[in-house]
Amino acid sequence: MCLAQFLLQLLHNKLLRILTFSKCNSNVCKLYKDTQILNVDRIFKIEISKLMYKIKFRLVPKQFIELFTKIEDIYSYHTRQRSSIEYAILRTRLKISQKSFTYTRIGIWSSIDPTIRLIPNYHLFVTKSKHKLQEEQ
Repeated sequence: MCLAQFLLQLLHNKLLRILTFSKCNSNVCKLYKDTQILNVDRIFKIEISKLMYKIKFRLVPKQFIELFTKIEDIYSYHTRQRSSIEYAILRTRLKISQKSFTYTRIGIWSSIDPTIRLIPNYHLFVTKSKHKLQEEQ
């Protein structure tokens, strides 16, 4: 989590405590669970998942789609990686590159349950993804 996300999370926690009339030192995890509100990190994952869904089903401009290389475009034959990962992950040694948008979103997309990734309806995909993240909280 970068500094901006961390600061946003602090403000988000403070706002949640204010809205629920809780004390300033109350446990935020319990508040998130009780109110069914996602924290900043999970909201980030949902937004990345929505973008990757739109890329997969070609609901975005061509320039976004060209940012990613599918495993099937690299290997014409069936590999173990091809069955579990949909997009090729760029290998890099630099920490700054590992925090980049292209690098992190492929990891987030790959971490989503394959049954959810294959849902053909966008709104149903978003709903199922949110429920899955709320269960993990």
